[in-house]
Amino acid sequence: MGRRTDVLTLARPVARLAVPVLFEQAGIVLFCAVNTLLASNGGCEPISAVGTIDSIGNLEISVFGALSTGRIVAIEAPAIDR
Repeated sequence: MGRRTDVLTLARPVARLAVPVLFEQAGIVLFCAVNTLLASNGGCEPISAVGTIDSIGNLEISVFGALSTGRIVAIEAPAIDR
């Protein structure tokens, strides 16, 4: 029962951090869609270029997101054990 209380105690701060991340991800998807719509008037080559750049950008966001998550876990793990 004590373990469940610990999980519930951590759920609120995690939820507060998750909401901005969800908005960020929605903004990224919207940005990529708008880029594609704007490039669609130019033909196949601009759409391909925008798609490639969007893929590279998404990879970059994923890598930095994973690094920041790992960093937060490494910093906060000792504090959680206390």
